[in-house]
Amino acid sequence: MKTIISITAFALAMGSTLALASPGQQGVGATAALSFDDLRKACTEPGRFHNQNAPSNIVIQCEDVQYKWKEADAGAFDMECDRYVTAALTSDKYTVSPHMSQLPASSQTGNCPKFKRVKEVVTFSKSIGCGDLVKFPGTATEYCTTLVNDVRAANPLGIQTQETEEVIDTCLLNTDLLKKEKHSQSGQAGRGQR
Repeated sequence: MKTIISITAFALAMGSTLALASPGQQGVGATAALSFDDLRKACTEPGRFHNQNAPSNIVIQCEDVQYKWKEADAGAFDMECDRYVTAALTSDKYTVSPHMSQLPASSQTGNCPKFKRVKEVVTFSKSIGCGDLVKFPGTATEYCTTLVNDVRAANPLGIQTQETEEVIDTCLLNTDLLKKEKHSQSGQAGRGQR
């Protein structure tokens, strides 16, 4: 089963006066766009980013989108069966060569599951401090992945689930496989018939 994970991370930072202001920006609350690594550097070296204080009020926003397969109602399909009887006779004077005949056989019913593709979405935001950013060694995506995994485990009901139009019907797959197998076996039976 293949799972696709799409995670988007944003870090929003505002200082108490003028946080992460780029040269030329004026006014309280003006913010500059930084990379995740630069935001960490701004926590430890705010002077490099033209600020006296480290950023505060940091909020990380994460969205986790996963596509999974969910079992739907099981279906059923008929499997044709075959029966072959071979007769051969021997005596002290004569032999009758083996002769194989095909006899009627009842079919069997098999079960086959069906699957629907579902989209699972977890979206949340969390306030973090400079200390949290500095001590985390990975990327913003890795940070969000860790948080999302915890949220999924702690609150499965918080996962928004939506069905897509995609369906896998193994009944159709089984029928195709049976046709190929049936064709192969009938050829072998014909070659073995005497």
